[in-house]
Amino acid sequence: MFATTRCRLMQSLDLSWRAQQAALPRPDVLLLGLGTHVAYAAPDGSWVEDKQWAAHLDASYDADAVRQAVERVVRQMAGVRVVGGRVISSEEREEGGEGQRQGVPAVEYGIDRQQGTRKVCLEVHKSLVQRVVREVEEELQQVLLEERRHTALGSGGGAAGGGSGRGRGAATQSRGAASGGVKVGRRVKLARRQKEQAQEQQQDSSPGQADSPTEAAVGKDSVTARRVCHVQFVLQPRPPRGQWVTVDVIPAAAGKAAALRHVLQRFGVDGGAVVAAGDTERDAEVLAAAAAAVVTAPRPPPRLRELAAAGVGSGGRGVAVASKTGAAGVLEGLQLLGLL
Repeated sequence: MFATTRCRLMQSLDLSWRAQQAALPRPDVLLLGLGTHVAYAAPDGSWVEDKQWAAHLDASYDADAVRQAVERVVRQMAGVRVVGGRVISSEEREEGGEGQRQGVPAVEYGIDRQQGTRKVCLEVHKSLVQRVVREVEEELQQVLLEERRHTALGSGGGAAGGGSGRGRGAATQSRGAASGGVKVGRRVKLARRQKEQAQEQQQDSSPGQADSPTEAAVGKDSVTARRVCHVQFVLQPRPPRGQWVTVDVIPAAAGKAAALRHVLQRFGVDGGAVVAAGDTERDAEVLAAAAAAVVTAPRPPPRLRELAAAGVGSGGRGVAVASKTGAAGVLEGLQLLGLL
């Protein structure tokens, strides 16, 4: 059985595959979107989604609530820009006049091909990653609370007007509304953010200071997964200097290794027969779970270096680091492991 994992979703990958199918073998299984989708090759050349896996993820994941929570945070951060490597708040931009209205958004959605039903992709400046993760968590809790209130009002026969503003359409409502005052909630929120901004600026302006909490959590070249409210945040610093971080919000039950385990169980394949190959931090979980692993990166990122240093896969067959990339690296690694 030949399975391949991709961060992309089906439509984007299928178009790419059609262009390369003459040179690449067609896999039997696709693990897509960081393990948020599983699909199998059909005899007619199409792909069939694993509905059992989809149902498993959806049982503990509310895609609409997650998207609404992320959208709230993106809107709240819309005024924050990066100018000359410096993060500037909306208040600073207003004080600075038109001359500081340049730069790029500090928080925005990733490219379309990285978005999916169970995967929301953001591009975030590294200094704001912890803040964005925290605020998505808070907004998600608020959205779910609003849903429960809306459901309770509907089932209790209450006035429709009293609950209409607490459903998913209330995307701009402040968290302070739950305690009786939208304006008070906004003032508290603004004060908290101003304090956070002051702390972030102080950290950035202190020479010789240790890495900020955000950098410590993300790492300079590492991937971090954090689970909360049935959601996990997968963080991938972008090269060359890691100033930007890709933040993927996916179900807590998803992941490349989790999806692979599901496929193995479904087809009765022994995990001891699995050989995995990869070249990025996001592949580390799968490579660590395999019986044998091939690192197809001549200069592996930190987590793959650690795996290679350990030298033994979960099945005891070893870890090989190839000098080549891509398919040539896979073949070289299989030869180094004595499997070819």
